[in-house]
Amino acid sequence: MFKRERLAAIQPLIELLRKIGTAHNGKTPAQVALNWLLCKGVVPIPGAKNGLQAADNAAALGWRLLAAEVTALDQASRVIAHL
Repeated sequence: MFKRERLAAIQPLIELLRKIGTAHNGKTPAQVALNWLLCKGVVPIPGAKNGLQAADNAAALGWRLLAAEVTALDQASRVIAHL
């Protein structure tokens, strides 16, 4: 599952998550990913091993991605969905 080619193929999506996070006051890629799921009507159940991780997950709440950002993430994820 984590072959070098697959890891290389997901880099554009990860970079997009970073870019969008920067535009939203420095949100992490994980926070953007959680918010993306929320925008799509999914209720994610993220794991947390400690309070810091729980706080990081909670920072995905209280803001929303723009519709264009959701579309861009959807398009970027379609490229890797067929790998």
